Amino acid sequence: MNDPQVSIIVILWNQVFYTKKCFETLFKYTNTDFELIIYDNNSVDGTKEYLKTLDKSKNKYCKDIKINYYDENIGFTKRANEGFKDAKGKYILFLNNDTELTPNWLEKLILCAESDAKIGIVNPLFNNNLSKHFNFSPSSLLHPNQINLIVEESSLHYYPDVCTCVGFCFLVKRNVYNKIGMFDESYGFALGEESDYCMRANKAGFRTVCSDDTYVYHIGKASFDLSLSKTIYENNATKKFLSQWAEKWHKQITICDRKNELQYLRNEISKYNYE
Repeated sequence: MNDPQVSIIVILWNQVFYTKKCFETLFKYTNTDFELIIYDNNSVDGTKEYLKTLDKSKNKYCKDIKINYYDENIGFTKRANEGFKDAKGKYILFLNNDTELTPNWLEKLILCAESDAKIGIVNPLFNNNLSKHFNFSPSSLLHPNQINLIVEESSLHYYPDVCTCVGFCFLVKRNVYNKIGMFDESYGFALGEESDYCMRANKAGFRTVCSDDTYVYHIGKASFDLSLSKTIYENNATKKFLSQWAEKWHKQITICDRKNELQYLRNEISKYNYE
């Protein structure tokens, strides 16, 4: 079997309801050769039983499904690094299970990545407003596919640089991995490792960009183990990140804010905000 174009890595801990929706849209809307590699961090809510029903015949582009079950929840970062090592694709894509994908999502991300040899990491647009440089919060009254169509039809294909991409739908070119390696496991359980990875990619000469013709719906931190104190992890990750990257990161934010290259899409989508 030839290596797939994309290795899609999904790391799970419970939340089977979201996982079902994610995989439903994955199989429905993915039209590029891919392998699906799943790491289950000891889910106890029916996730394991659901995973056993997955069948690659649901999508003719799915070359393989590999499911890894574990007896311990060690978080995202270490499992993600297993994904880097197991992936066979030209592209490696980390996908959160609390996402809903939209038509042509993966093809458009790849077209963006291939538009410039310097592009190393790609994000789609998304609804979560936690990332200042995206700052894209469309109306919740619209279905993700409606928003995706508006974005697709309105896009000028700027593929703007962003300060750091967000890990919910994180497309990495293999040559980035070959050059800078895996996520920094000193970030711990989760949070911050993808921002650090983007800064390292920038330092190595790669661009981190937004595919401004692609929209993916993201709930946000739905599979985070609250017993591990999300606030503590966020604070620790922020301190660690800023201790290393503060000056460069703030400089990049200033540049992104000044260019404001996604404002045209915000203006377009605001026409449909009736809330």
